[in-house]
Amino acid sequence: PVAAASTALGFERFAGGLVQIGAAPDAFAFDNERPVHRRFVEPFELGTRLVTNAEMLEFIAAGGYQNPALWLSDGWAWVREHGVESPLYWRRDDDGRYHEFTAHGEQPLDPARPVCHVSGFEAHAFATFAGARLPTEFEWELAARARCEAAERGNEPDPRAHAALEA
Repeated sequence: PVAAASTALGFERFAGGLVQIGAAPDAFAFDNERPVHRRFVEPFELGTRLVTNAEMLEFIAAGGYQNPALWLSDGWAWVREHGVESPLYWRRDDDGRYHEFTAHGEQPLDPARPVCHVSGFEAHAFATFAGARLPTEFEWELAARARCEAAERGNEPDPRAHAALEA
C-alpha cells in the first residue's frame, strides 16, 4: 500500500477579481513578465500543499501512464513515443521499489516529499486523475503574491524562505 501524505489536502479559496499581474519596472524579471497589466481572475481554490511522491505512486499504480483518457493528445503521443512510465528521475529497482536521482545522487523515493521533475503533460494527467485542474498562470501569480504578502504581515511562513530550504 502507498503511504498517505503527512498533511491532508485542503483547499484555500481566492476571491479573484481585477488584479495586477506582471513584474514591477524596478524588479528583476524576464521580458514576458512585463509590463504590469490588469487581468480579471474568476474566484478559485488552490490546494494547500504540493502533490506528494506517494500520490504520484498512486497514479502510477492505477495505470495513469497507460490511460489515454487522462492525457492531453500531445501528452499521450509523448508517453507513447518515449515509453514514459514514471517521472524523469525515478527508477524502479528489481524489487519494485522506486528511487529518485537527486542532487545527492540516487536516493530511495521518499513518499512524503513533493513530487518534482514532472512535465506539464504529467502534471495535467495527474490533475485529471485527481479530479482537479492545474491553476492558470494568473491564478498562480495571484496566489503566490497573496502568500508572500501574508508572510510579510507575519500571518504565515514566508514561502520564499521555504523554497530556499528545499533547494
